[in-house]
Amino acid sequence: MFAAGDLVIYGGEGVCRLESVGMPETEGIDKTKAYYTLSPLYRTGQVMTPVDTGVLMRPVMTPAEADAFLTALPELPAEERGNLLGECDLIQSFLFYNN
Repeated sequence: MFAAGDLVIYGGEGVCRLESVGMPETEGIDKTKAYYTLSPLYRTGQVMTPVDTGVLMRPVMTPAEADAFLTALPELPAEERGNLLGECDLIQSFLFYNN
């Protein structure tokens, strides 16, 4: 489980700061579930998603992890490199907004 203040990559939103975890007061949302409230770093607004969401959500790489990843990228087979192009875009977004 993630905690408030964590930077995560959430589905198609990209890099987000996790603002809070808990039961929302928002109308029309299931009050029996805990939700993450996320703020995308590249746009205004917020995203709310259940803690048990099926959408991919993972921690952001540290700068050292990103450097190691990018260094290893040319060594990967072509099919694996192709699958990771989106990952590179997310890393660049994170580095840009956290420089």
